Amino acid sequence: MDDYLVYLLYYSDNSAKEVILGAKPAFFDNYEDYVQEMTGYSLSKFSMIHSEIKSQFGESLNDYVTIEQIRKMDEEGKLSKLKEETLSVLSYSSSIIKGFLIDFLESVGQI
Repeated sequence: MDDYLVYLLYYSDNSAKEVILGAKPAFFDNYEDYVQEMTGYSLSKFSMIHSEIKSQFGESLNDYVTIEQIRKMDEEGKLSKLKEETLSVLSYSSSIIKGFLIDFLESVGQI
């Protein structure tokens, strides 16, 4: 379902872009904590997102799901829960990535 994220970023409303741009950096004590936090949060959301994808797309996941199919389902309101959870993961992940990049760039003298 990588195309769903592509859809959110490029074909849907601007909510995915706004979530990324509005995310505040999250800082941790060391690089391992960044990885553990990202992994832990993503895994905590996996079951719900997986269930929602299967619920909405069912057996069509055996075939390629087009952007147009995703758009139609979104317009019908079928993807609101999936969008909400995906944006949640995207927001927190963006915060972690921003914090990591700032820490890393500071450590190598680039900022």
